Amino acid sequence: MEPQTTLRTGRRSPLGKHPLLGIGIGGGLLLALFAFASRPGVGSSLLSLWLPLLLRWAHLIYGFAWIGASFYFIFVENRLDRFPTGSKLAGRLWTVHGGGVYRLEKYRTAPDPLPTPLHWFRWDAYLTWLTGFALLVSVFYSHPEATLIDPQVARLSPGSAILWSLAILAGGWLIYSGLCTTPLLHHPPLFALFSCLLLAALSFGLTHLYSGRGAFLHLGAVLGTIMAGNVLFVIIPSQRRFLQAARRGENLDPAQVERTHLRSLHNNYLAFPVLFTMMSGHFPFAFLGKANWLVLFFLLLAGGTVRHGVNLRQRRKPWLPWMAGGAAFLFGAIALAQPESPVAPLRPTPREASGAEVEAILLRRCAGCHAEKPTLAHLQSPPARVILDSLAGLERALLAVREQAIHARAMPPGNYTGMTEEERSILEQWIQMQEVRTRAGVGSHP
Repeated sequence: MEPQTTLRTGRRSPLGKHPLLGIGIGGGLLLALFAFASRPGVGSSLLSLWLPLLLRWAHLIYGFAWIGASFYFIFVENRLDRFPTGSKLAGRLWTVHGGGVYRLEKYRTAPDPLPTPLHWFRWDAYLTWLTGFALLVSVFYSHPEATLIDPQVARLSPGSAILWSLAILAGGWLIYSGLCTTPLLHHPPLFALFSCLLLAALSFGLTHLYSGRGAFLHLGAVLGTIMAGNVLFVIIPSQRRFLQAARRGENLDPAQVERTHLRSLHNNYLAFPVLFTMMSGHFPFAFLGKANWLVLFFLLLAGGTVRHGVNLRQRRKPWLPWMAGGAAFLFGAIALAQPESPVAPLRPTPREASGAEVEAILLRRCAGCHAEKPTLAHLQSPPARVILDSLAGLERALLAVREQAIHARAMPPGNYTGMTEEERSILEQWIQMQEVRTRAGVGSHP
């Protein structure tokens, strides 16, 4: 006989009953904060520094909490000791953590009476999406000329770049939802195949519409929107119907249970690809090549394949071949990400670069964004607080300039200020001279 437990009665808050209300309130608060920070009297530091920092921090916190919960519950499902049909329990799992031993049990339907309070896992998902969209607005929509648009890829106006972004986010969810209404949902291999084809098409389309950084980020935003939509529109409503049926002494439709579980499983598989796209902006070598759409697609396949291997291992099924497949996709991405030649070496200038010449290049090509008061892309402060309107500023950022502007050629973004190869060569030569002087203990170049 199972031990009897007295559970206190809990009352659900209005936000728990109406998640869309909570999401609307949260979104409104974020927009109010953004509007407040934009007021002239508040100062640019709150808007351009602290607001993105706090949003990114919150996005990471809630994202890790959401994905961690997904990993944990899929692990529980995979490792349950299954009970025979006819038992009210589907399975049981014993775990140890933090000095305590825990027993987890899964019911086939629901215990009678239904215990209260029941702990739901939904707000981490909602807040991950809200903070992510707020970052999309504050970082990308606020100055698309520097973040989304690459004239060498597609000539977009700022307004059209933003409208395309919104349409892609909504369209991604609608296409995925439509695919889930077909019989393919109940045939995972075929569903995975069609999903991969759609992801390949989306990777190709995005990298031929936006800058590399914007394309990689947007594919992650589409996947994140699908994951949050699964929670908001499918998983949580299904759980509510399940509890309502349990209170009436009825069983939920098994087909509905299967559909809900599959949506949860989809979120689990999308987690690794989404995490990659979240961090991809820090590694321009991954998205600067001509085959960047294949690099993106292969890395998505690597993440999903490795996740499948992890799930199979938890279920005590053969998993090493899938890990090997994930490694193959990863090595394929690495090979494709190698720039042609590699990056063509810059031709050294036939003369020594002067400080005045270098400073003129900085003012002409870099200072529009990297100045105390930027004049380009509606920026209110220089990105990463790197100031490049003087030789002194360049000396403080030698390594970053060499990596981003010379080796990776990622700066200026989309080269929208038109930096020439000769100018990059002059910068490279001046940086080399500074390094030689530093090693020799000589002062800065005049």
